Amino acid sequence: MDIKVWLNRGNKINERIFTKEEQIEMWRSLASKVTACYEQSSGGSSALNKLEYYIAKCSDMELTLGGDLAELIDTKAEITEFVRKMKDPVLSLLLENRYLLGKSWETIAEELNYTGIYIRELHGKALSRARKLKEA
Repeated sequence: MDIKVWLNRGNKINERIFTKEEQIEMWRSLASKVTACYEQSSGGSSALNKLEYYIAKCSDMELTLGGDLAELIDTKAEITEFVRKMKDPVLSLLLENRYLLGKSWETIAEELNYTGIYIRELHGKALSRARKLKEA
């Protein structure tokens, strides 16, 4: 597996979690709208069926979210341990900021007081060293 893909796994899991959280919010919103309609019309099993469906979808999504969170914790711990093995603290910090915190190149450059061009050069160097470390 390419080192960038391997390091970026945590960010991909984060994106999946964010998407599921948005879906949960959508199901909750739909359920609350059905509840409001159900209270106003008092009757009609159709509204109750929709409410049950939305609650079930929300519950299912929350269950899978728990597994994703556990996977995220394990993955980030693995990447953190790996990155800390790098001997150069600047390269290690760069990889942590990018692959563990998901920061943009511009933000990393600003925080480390480097130009964007130099950060990208450092990134190439960091990936090269990380690749060698991973192969060792």
